[in-house]
Amino acid sequence: MTASVGVAMVAPADDIWPDQLARVALERADRALLAAKAAGRNQVVCSRAERAA
Repeated sequence: MTASVGVAMVAPADDIWPDQLARVALERADRALLAAKAAGRNQVVCSRAERAA
């Protein structure tokens, strides 16, 4: 059995509208999960803060 985990955080300073917080958090967590699996599974990967351009 293996476990891969993607962790994400959305901070108020991320300039994200309140109605988009859940979507953005899930997208970040999903990317972190895919990175954990690509790194060989049995990994925990935290997403990095992303600033809007």
